[in-house]
Amino acid sequence: MISYGKTARCALAALCHLAKYYEDGIPLGSQKISEAINLPQTLVAKVLTTVSTAGLIEGTRGPKGGYRLSKAPSEINVYQIVKLFGQDKNNDDFCPMGPGWCGVKDPCPFHDTIQKLRDTTDKALRSTTLDNFASNP
Repeated sequence: MISYGKTARCALAALCHLAKYYEDGIPLGSQKISEAINLPQTLVAKVLTTVSTAGLIEGTRGPKGGYRLSKAPSEINVYQIVKLFGQDKNNDDFCPMGPGWCGVKDPCPFHDTIQKLRDTTDKALRSTTLDNFASNP
């Protein structure tokens, strides 16, 4: 499972906003995006640079420049975005019994339940694409 924080949420919000304009091919600047998603422009610009480097969006410089998705919203899933800013967690990180139990000897009593939750979360992140958000405000 991926743990994600503010930067991952910002990137997801920014790309969901870009997904709304994919069909129009309109590039949007980080200032416009930040205003639309109500987050600081500096944070938006930072995450867009990371997402651009990963190839999920394209950036164009200049007065008519901005960012747009590099592929269709249906081809970009939430997992691809949040994994850029999150970190993979092993079982010890999610075990309520602490690192001294799970993975050392027998699994703790929560192990199977936690693993199912992690698997379900990963599956949901991988199966949810930006087109699910493109038509929503």
